Amino acid sequence: MSDALPEDIDAAHALREKVLDDARRLRRAARLLGHGTIAVVLGLHLIATSLVAWVVFTEPFPYPVMYVLNGILLWLVLAIRFMALLDGRRVSAVLWLVVNLVLHAFWVWVLSDQVPARPIVTGQVVARLTEPWLWVPIGIYVVTMAGMLAHAAIHLRHERLSREHEGA
Repeated sequence: MSDALPEDIDAAHALREKVLDDARRLRRAARLLGHGTIAVVLGLHLIATSLVAWVVFTEPFPYPVMYVLNGILLWLVLAIRFMALLDGRRVSAVLWLVVNLVLHAFWVWVLSDQVPARPIVTGQVVARLTEPWLWVPIGIYVVTMAGMLAHAAIHLRHERLSREHEGA
C-alpha cells in the first residue's frame, strides 16, 4: 500500500502537467525558428538592434540604453506575432502584424531623425556629427518589415494550398 497522500498525488500530477506544458512551448519555439523566413526576420532584427547599440554607445547619444531596449522590445513583439501564428490564432496574428508594422515604421522614423548632426546635452553641450551609419540598421529594419509581409503572404498561400489539397 502506498504512503502517498491524495494531496501529494495532485501536486505531482500538477507538476507533471506543468513540465509537459513547458516542453510543448519549447517545441513550438524550436518549430518557430525552424521556419526559414521567420528565423531570417528575427535574425536580421537582432543584427539591426546590435548595430544601433554599437552606434549609440560609440557616439554621443542621450539615453543610449533606450535605443537598445526599444530594439529588444520590438523583437519580442515580433516573436509574439509569430507565436500567435504558429498557435493557429489567425486574427491575433494579423493584429500583431499590423502592430509590428506600425511600431517598426515609427522606429525607423525615430532613427532616421537621429541621423543629422545636432547638439547633444549630456552635462555639457556636445556637437554630434551626422550619423550615416544609422542608415544601415534602418535599412535592415525596413527589410525586416518586408520580411514580415513576405512571410504573411507565403503563410496565406500555404494555408490556401493546404485547404485546396484537403478538399481535392
